[in-house]
Amino acid sequence: PQMNAPGASYSNVGGKHRYIWTTPGSHNFNLIDNRYVATPVASVSGGGSNIAPSPIDIYGSTFTPVGYTDTHVSSDWQIAIDPGFSNVILSSYGNTSSKTSWRLPSALSYRTTYYARVKYNGSVKGSSWSAGVAFSIMA
Repeated sequence: PQMNAPGASYSNVGGKHRYIWTTPGSHNFNLIDNRYVATPVASVSGGGSNIAPSPIDIYGSTFTPVGYTDTHVSSDWQIAIDPGFSNVILSSYGNTSSKTSWRLPSALSYRTTYYARVKYNGSVKGSSWSAGVAFSIMA
């Protein structure tokens, strides 16, 4: 990553970052890290509205590091009964075997709206939580 160094000129020579200050004295600089893992998009098997009661799979989009190379190590999954995820009823954290899809381990109640989301963990950085996706179980 390149630094934001006011009062300095920057060059990259042979893969080495070089900064030369044009004025003497102490200088403040900030390291700018533009690398991140793209926020995944969550979806539910069956489209989400009045889906069959079993099995239910939650899917996440492709693990995408932006501005660097990373490895998808694990994923965090949550099912809640409210869109703000204050009432999480099922979860799986640090899941190394279900990285882009998660089969719900238990049955859910009929005629109830649920919300699912996913977050990816890379070896260097992690994503933000996906937006919640609503789904309900048909009777």
